[in-house]
Amino acid sequence: MQLHKLLLSAVLGGLAMFLWGAISHMVLPIYNSTLQSFTNEDAVTQSILANAPSSGTYFLPNIPSLPPGTSEAEKEAAQRAMEARAEKGPQMFAFIRVGEFGSFGGKLLGELVADIIGVLILGWLFLRMGVTTMTNRLITATAVGFIIIFSGTMSHWIWYNSGFGYTLAETIDQVVGWFVAGLVVAKILPGVQSAS
Repeated sequence: MQLHKLLLSAVLGGLAMFLWGAISHMVLPIYNSTLQSFTNEDAVTQSILANAPSSGTYFLPNIPSLPPGTSEAEKEAAQRAMEARAEKGPQMFAFIRVGEFGSFGGKLLGELVADIIGVLILGWLFLRMGVTTMTNRLITATAVGFIIIFSGTMSHWIWYNSGFGYTLAETIDQVVGWFVAGLVVAKILPGVQSAS
């Protein structure tokens, strides 16, 4: 019975988080003003097509690929040159997809599955750690959102100047999403006590 409720809470909590994500990205304007535009998007697009051979994560400036047998002195020189370029700027950390976008529905399904798995882990933690009150479950779920912000999103602001607006939007998105998911899981999982 406990496993059944855990799975049910994960599916419904994951769905609640997914729906909040749809609202925060498509209905509320929390991200709109945080994403800047290039002055010549066509030129940037052509440069990406010419210089990004495959989809993936790109970093600029990056250490050039060094051939096998490169000496330690040459490696250190390449590292210093990269650091000098980074100091001068520009610097970029980017996810690039080349080619067709693919199925929008497939990507939505992938997002939903990821949300369900994340919420399943949250529910498992509630049971494993004996988090039984509604208040403590909501505090724990909300804390997960803040952990994600301070362990990941803040690094983008610190190192890559993602900015206050984007960081705030991500914080709202994550914290509210995990609170909503936590509320659903806390209601469904067994062992909720009325006292806080």
